[in-house]
Amino acid sequence: MFGNLAETYWEDIYKNLNKGICRTCYQEVVGSSKRNLGRLQPIPYVGALFGDRKERLMFIGIESYSSEKRRSEEDWEFDEFKTQQVEDLYFGRKGSGVEYSPFWEWVRVISTKILSPEHLDKKGKLEYAFPRIAYSNLHKCQNWRANQDSSKTTYNLIEMLSTNCIKRARYVYDEIKKINARHVIVFAGTKRSETLGFFLARLFLGYENKSIQTYRYSEPEWQKRNGKDILIKMKDNERRFIVTNHPQGTPTEIRDKIIRIIKENDWEDAEQLNIAENQTVEARKAD
Repeated sequence: MFGNLAETYWEDIYKNLNKGICRTCYQEVVGSSKRNLGRLQPIPYVGALFGDRKERLMFIGIESYSSEKRRSEEDWEFDEFKTQQVEDLYFGRKGSGVEYSPFWEWVRVISTKILSPEHLDKKGKLEYAFPRIAYSNLHKCQNWRANQDSSKTTYNLIEMLSTNCIKRARYVYDEIKKINARHVIVFAGTKRSETLGFFLARLFLGYENKSIQTYRYSEPEWQKRNGKDILIKMKDNERRFIVTNHPQGTPTEIRDKIIRIIKENDWEDAEQLNIAENQTVEARKAD
């Protein structure tokens, strides 16, 4: 098994665990809508060699994985996402019961293209890159309907839960800061709230009421998706952020563009969101 440094950060990152915010989620999500809420899942994986490469590449998904049900609002035990589970997903080990995941396929391709030496074979590339990445999620717990199996549910957007976890508790920003990630790829997806598109991307960036320039595809077969997907890149001192779709159903053109952005240090069009002039971007607070 590969080493995992994540747990060494937990005490520092979550030492001020805001039980008031988590209690609000529990009371409103479980108490009012006949849903279950998982326990808080801390950052699951920071490779033992994460700091060895200057890229310090971190991947951030949407929701926690394999969340255990919270038994009461006073249950503050962590729901640990075991290293072996992360490893099985990254390596796509079907014998372990892991199903094919577009998310982890993108993580595999991006991480090996950026981190692995060219001379390594396919297996070698995976084994080289995996201990040099970090992985976490925007949401630190899952929510699912009371009559559903949590292991078989798909992501459900509840604005209050998202706002509390990302904007108020700010766990994801603390994780980025404490592990000192340099390149942060956030698969925020394209979900919309009642009033705003790309809701999670806006939350993460602090960009609620400003327009977002959507990604323009160059491949003819994907032209019809123009205006529906995003690829936002920005830099803040020594930290780099890319916020984009969830890999599920997304053309690989975006995945390949992400690789080029990082490998070529291509940040020229960050001004598309006027990031340099915008002093209120929430991601800046990760520094």
